[in-house]
Amino acid sequence: MRHDAEGVTAEQFPETLDIDGTCLPLAYQFEPGHVDDGVTLRVPQIVLQQIDARRIEWLVPGLLREKVIELMRALPKALRRNFVPLPTFVDALLPGLEYGKGDLHDAIATQLERMTGAKIPRNAWDETRLPNHLRMSIQVIGTDGQVIAQSRDLEQLRASAPEAQVVEDDVVRAAVRARHDYRLGFWRVARRH
Repeated sequence: MRHDAEGVTAEQFPETLDIDGTCLPLAYQFEPGHVDDGVTLRVPQIVLQQIDARRIEWLVPGLLREKVIELMRALPKALRRNFVPLPTFVDALLPGLEYGKGDLHDAIATQLERMTGAKIPRNAWDETRLPNHLRMSIQVIGTDGQVIAQSRDLEQLRASAPEAQVVEDDVVRAAVRARHDYRLGFWRVARRH
């Protein structure tokens, strides 16, 4: 990723995403309307079933503010009117979020309830109304290093990825502990106990 644009830093747009101790590579493309616009997570097929969908919702720090604004904009008007102007509310709630921890929608709803007393039901959030670049694209990588499936819908990938299967935790942990595999572009990150 180019770092010459204002606000584009490795902290805001990291090269990898740590998911449960496994560091997975990210790729970025800024091309509005293109299928790959936004951020793409490359996931080895053997790890696909272990990816926590809640972690994927958070995207990367550099896109979080925009995503929260769009999520709130998609709320029913009866709820949304409690949070006007949206950018001001988002700027006030973001510091109270613990990035990457738990469910994004629940974290936002908790902060908004603290701020205003308004409760947002779980079913009020509508991810389908988000622009594509605010939904993580996921590439499933086969053992040969080639992309075998890609989607912004993790559950769809799990159900339809070629030879997708549930892998026992011990097998996944053993694979993750293996030496670097530069073809896949992922490596183990030591777990913090």
